[in-house]
Amino acid sequence: MASACDYCAKQVKDEEPFVKCMGFCEGVVHMRCTKTGSLKMNTSLLKIINECFNMFWMCDECSKLMKVARFRTVMESVGDAVDHMQDEQDRKNSELRDLITENGKQLLLLSKRVSSLTPTANKLGTPRNKPTPKRTRDSNPVPSKPLVFGTNEVASASVTCIPPEENLFRLYVTRFANHTTATQVEGLVKNAIGQNELVQVTALVKKGVDPLTLPFISFKVAVNLGHKAAILNPAIWPGNCGFREFEDLQRKSSSPSNGDGQRAKKPMLSLATIPITLTPSGSASPNPDNHDVEPFLTPRSGNSDGASAPMDH
Repeated sequence: MASACDYCAKQVKDEEPFVKCMGFCEGVVHMRCTKTGSLKMNTSLLKIINECFNMFWMCDECSKLMKVARFRTVMESVGDAVDHMQDEQDRKNSELRDLITENGKQLLLLSKRVSSLTPTANKLGTPRNKPTPKRTRDSNPVPSKPLVFGTNEVASASVTCIPPEENLFRLYVTRFANHTTATQVEGLVKNAIGQNELVQVTALVKKGVDPLTLPFISFKVAVNLGHKAAILNPAIWPGNCGFREFEDLQRKSSSPSNGDGQRAKKPMLSLATIPITLTPSGSASPNPDNHDVEPFLTPRSGNSDGASAPMDH
């Protein structure tokens, strides 16, 4: 027993008889310290108190408190207040359970209503963000009024004009191997129309791009209009080469359009069938017998239009 006696303040040992206050303090007192006048607690009396639930022993202080009527009334009021608080708590808990049950029923009804509305909402469809329409070049611009040229042949030292442009026919040629040069293509064309004829060849490669990094390259070939039929002859072009009339999109001249208002794209002409070999001088000549020598052509693939080239016209 580790408690101290409330009367003598000495420790109460386990082998010593003691009595416990059944009042408010619940203190422990030596049995020998309970002597009051001629009355002293003994073992027989303690046994009777422990066996009879209607008999209590209290210390002197607790006995005094119980004799005060006001204190007894306060204790009774506290007990009533505790009972009232317990009843109120039970009532609030019951109301809370009822509210939770009611809210659950309302949520169930709401979910059923949303489910019934879902098919109708699906029929209406959800709005989609339409992509911004791609800006396209005007395919059929309004043609400008034609120029009227002067006829005065008198030369003027202060006012001069440039000579008129040569009337050239331009051809788009594609699917050349990436190591092919404009000089080689120029020699190929001159070999067909004449070495002294005007031939302008331009590689269609973006500025700053290494041609060797491309799968193939294309060229723009310009000759006098009188040689149009000659360079449109598939027999002068290598077997895997595709070509068509060149379309200069930078010019604002009007051109025929198809039914939907779009510019009518000229179809790629049939591929040529005669392989070409380069001569040591840089010109080209037909070689119909040797079909294995095609030094500046890339192998034919599914797209003969040159769509993967960097600059397609």
